[in-house]
Amino acid sequence: MSGRSKLPEKLCLDALELNIHASQAFVHEKNLQLTPKEFGVLLFLARSAEKTVGVKDLYESVWHAPLLNDTVTLKTTISHLRNKRAAAGGFFPFDEADTA
Repeated sequence: MSGRSKLPEKLCLDALELNIHASQAFVHEKNLQLTPKEFGVLLFLARSAEKTVGVKDLYESVWHAPLLNDTVTLKTTISHLRNKRAAAGGFFPFDEADTA
């Protein structure tokens, strides 16, 4: 045995289900067909659902690069996530989440 702890395979919040190993997200069992960055943003937000999320922390965690005063990429990605969520007929528990 390697001694490493096994990471969870799934994360569920209300109707949202994230399959972490497959990088897939489902709302009401409908696959959202996310890009890797969209999935990364959604996973970060889902793991932080109970707290305020900093834009800088979110961006740097997903893009693995410093945020250089340009949040357009992040805002566009979040807009795409909301559109895909709406098309699946669901909502994200953190839709109205604070971002600082």
